[in-house]
Amino acid sequence: MAEELPTIPRVAGPMSFASVSAVYQGPHLASIGGFAAWRVAFLSAAGDLRLAKYYTNPNYEDAVLTDLISPAKTHLLTSRAECAEPEVPSGLSARKWEKHMQRRQARVQERVALALTKEAAHLKSRALRTARLYLLSALAPPLRSKASALSSPSAIWSWLDTTFRGAPIHATGAGLFRQLQCAMQIKHMRGEDAMEFFERFEIAANEYIVPYLTAAGSASDATQSYADVVGDRFRVALLANALPPHLRDQFEQWQAGFAHWDYTRIKQHVVSQMEAAHHAARAASPPQELVHDGLPVKKEPSCSFCQSTRHSEATCVQPTKASAHATDQVPPRKRRRQVEEPARIKTEGRERAISIADSSDAHVKRR
Repeated sequence: MAEELPTIPRVAGPMSFASVSAVYQGPHLASIGGFAAWRVAFLSAAGDLRLAKYYTNPNYEDAVLTDLISPAKTHLLTSRAECAEPEVPSGLSARKWEKHMQRRQARVQERVALALTKEAAHLKSRALRTARLYLLSALAPPLRSKASALSSPSAIWSWLDTTFRGAPIHATGAGLFRQLQCAMQIKHMRGEDAMEFFERFEIAANEYIVPYLTAAGSASDATQSYADVVGDRFRVALLANALPPHLRDQFEQWQAGFAHWDYTRIKQHVVSQMEAAHHAARAASPPQELVHDGLPVKKEPSCSFCQSTRHSEATCVQPTKASAHATDQVPPRKRRRQVEEPARIKTEGRERAISIADSSDAHVKRR
């Protein structure tokens, strides 16, 4: 029995997958003939909802889930952590009170960090559930009834890949032309991870190349090595079509000195260039900003004393400086009295003790 596809309640906030229904609005996957085109369209739609990587990576961890927790929720967790820690006892000296307060603030920060981690885990489970329902909604009823037995979005995705990519394809002229169109529609998106791009590209390219070489002739007509050379040329040509001009223009340089176009070697060069560009972009980004949905978002200060984002209140030196500054503001006469008063009391006590001792000696002599 096919699993019912409920609608996720609309929730205001920056998490795009939480503000839409769990129903895919594109065409349903029903047969192998449309798998390549459906796959590209579905991953594109899932990427807009921050769900695509939950299908292709079974161990995916969204690094920004903690940053997407609402300010109201963060304030609530902080308040609970404050209430859970006992107050610093009164009657302590200023130095001891400050040390106790710093330790308490550190414990509060630890409680807040733990609570945020648990909240992020809750958001991840919610995202996994939404991703699974979203994928099921993109399948035709016969496929959906089979896929609903799988518990995770990555498991369903792996099953679909195995089922459709391993199935035989009838290499008709119309079918090959349709697969070629799908392969030529693959384009590298700016900022896309190199491995994710090549996963998309190679699936679509092989959907065309493998049936084409199979239909071209039997083993008696062409050797396997010749088929490999032709396949590599096809892949390099389709890859050039998928890449931006600044990468495509380097193909001739990478190929210099080699007799045949080697797809594996070209791929290594492209991956190296993409990773270098990615690292350069990260190094050039402002350290005080995060990026969410393509927009820069300033980090919230973690210290209320100096508004810094690099340390917490427990390790801030501003309270100590403020205390010293407050001491400097005491009037000179009062400060001198505060310094001289203990010495005067100590001197008077010593003189009092000597006087008592002299009186005792005089009394003993008279007796």
